[in-house]
Amino acid sequence: MNKENILAVADAIETHSVPDLGFNMGGYFFEGEDADDGKCGTVACIAGWTCKVLGEPSNEYEHGWTAGDHLGLDHEQRTLLFTPRGWLGSPEIFKARHAVRVLRHLAETGEVDWAKAMAE
Repeated sequence: MNKENILAVADAIETHSVPDLGFNMGGYFFEGEDADDGKCGTVACIAGWTCKVLGEPSNEYEHGWTAGDHLGLDHEQRTLLFTPRGWLGSPEIFKARHAVRVLRHLAETGEVDWAKAMAE
């Protein structure tokens, strides 16, 4: 696990450090509505933000793998972080503030806990 990179992504999402990039767990990168800020043009999920902040993959299919590699995650951690329970039905319920909390908790404990992140 790469704690430094995990915290760098949390900081980037929290401070909106990538101009014109919103947050939405609905896709790696796409044009559409940002779940947190309304219309913003381009939005990305945690994997997309990770790739934007730490290095781009060669194609969209590789975002999840590249992001997981950047963060030093094992298969289970990648699955839980990038496709949390409830993701397929309602990706918009996962807000940027939740992503920041889950990333910071992951850096501290090595555990992906969306329920805790969303309860705070």
